[in-house]
Formats: sequence, C-alpha cells, structure tokens
Amino acid sequence: MYYFTDPPIVQKLHKAIFEIVRDNPTLEREDLLQELLDTVPKLVNEYAEYLFGDDYAEGGLSINDCYDIEANIKGLWEDNYEDERTGIAMSFEEWAAYFAQPNEPEDNGIYPIAKQYEYFANELQKLTNQ
Repeated sequence: MYYFTDPPIVQKLHKAIFEIVRDNPTLEREDLLQELLDTVPKLVNEYAEYLFGDDYAEGGLSINDCYDIEANIKGLWEDNYEDERTGIAMSFEEWAAYFAQPNEPEDNGIYPIAKQYEYFANELQKLTNQ
C-alpha cells in the first residue's frame, strides 16, 4: 500500500497554518495568505519557489503566477492536518471551528471541546515524558 507524504515545505506550511488557526480561530480562508505573509513570510517565499522553481528564482513570475500562489495557499485550507500532540486530524476549517468554541464551562459544568483539547494534549504530554 502506498501512502502519500507531503513535501517538507508543505508540511512546514501545514504546521504554521495550524498554529495560526489555534491562536486565531476566527481566521477565514480568504485571510490565510495575508496572515501567513504577516507571520512567516520566508515560508511563503519558499513555497512560491517550490511551486515555480527557476522562474521564481529569476523573478520571472507573472501576475497570474501570483494568483496561482494565492489559490494554492487557499487550497491548503481544505487539507487535513494531524495535530502532533493529540493525533486528531481535521481540515483547517474544522480546526478553526474547533478552537473557536468558548472556553467557559457550560451549565452542566463540562468544558467545551476546545478546553478538553488542551486538557487532553497536556495529559498526553505528561504520559510521553514519563
């Protein structure tokens, strides 16, 4: 059986997107490129070089190529990402909804999923450090 592994640059982008979504769960797909440019511009640059190779290195990109970069990055929004801490895998859109939940206990005293995630991740970390 063959398992596809994303190229390292895509893996780095996925991790950066996850961290952005975790810290800013109200982020929407349309804002993803700008947020990446604001937080990890070098990574976006490396991704453009990965997509266009020599043309990018020589500065030979057209405006359409720039739109292709934007479309590719927005397309990453639908990719599944498996959180290293918990093993949970969801699309970035689903992660955003997951982390956007309030962190206050509900009337029944149970914390919503986002708070449970932090608890679960911390407990896993404790177990792996023993």
